[in-house]
Amino acid sequence: MFTDGMRPAGVLQFGDVTAFRFRDEMHSLGFANESYDCLVEVVESDWHKELCRIEPDHLLVTVKESKHFAVLLSSNGYLEVVAKSATLG
Repeated sequence: MFTDGMRPAGVLQFGDVTAFRFRDEMHSLGFANESYDCLVEVVESDWHKELCRIEPDHLLVTVKESKHFAVLLSSNGYLEVVAKSATLG
């Protein structure tokens, strides 16, 4: 039973997360193409490149092996995650 009486629309699960950021729609700098209520991979990501540049050399799980995912959750905000994997359930 859900406490607010509403069922979730779906579940996003990310594996080996390195970083994430979330902004409401009004404070976002824009959105990845086709990310409206849809999980997408952001290719040629400046954020991913920045994380690769500042990452320490000794880490076992590296940002270089990860991807930048994004989804605009309608009327809720914009979620971006750098992780090795993403699944929708």
